[in-house]
Amino acid sequence: MNAALWDALRAKRREIADEQDVPPYIIFHDATLMAMLEAKPANRQQMALLSGVGEQKLKLYADQFLEVISKHVDDHTVPDTVVESVDLFKLGYSVQKIAQKRGYKEDTIYNHLSQALEQGMLALQDVVELPEQDIKRVEEAILSLPEEQRNALKPVYELFDGQFSYGVLRCVRAALQYQTA
Repeated sequence: MNAALWDALRAKRREIADEQDVPPYIIFHDATLMAMLEAKPANRQQMALLSGVGEQKLKLYADQFLEVISKHVDDHTVPDTVVESVDLFKLGYSVQKIAQKRGYKEDTIYNHLSQALEQGMLALQDVVELPEQDIKRVEEAILSLPEEQRNALKPVYELFDGQFSYGVLRCVRAALQYQTA
């Protein structure tokens, strides 16, 4: 589930409900918001196909919810270069082979994979070849940092004396961000 979009849809529903002084479910039930989350309608015609969106609600609320969905989809679109690296990775290419094939450094490919991990497009265990206990150690090290420093990888890199590459650390952090979003 895309937690950020779910939260944004619920916030919009709450805002409208508060303005009209009605309970949120009067605007749309959770099941309808879930349908929006899954379908991500881009226009009124697509919105009208969702269960729980009748003619009246379409007229009253569609544009506001379509705006939330559109903004979220635009903000969370993965660049084509990332998709290309992910596609090669899913075909079984190693990070090293993808870097050679595409003419990039391995660190750039790890950056692409970390962006995909942040969006939930890949599973961490498929990307990094680390035992589960090492992944847990890295996650704990990242989480032990003050929240405003969790994007900095250098303290974690130094904590493990360079045992894990920046690329691997970036991927673990990205997967952690996806899990906690």
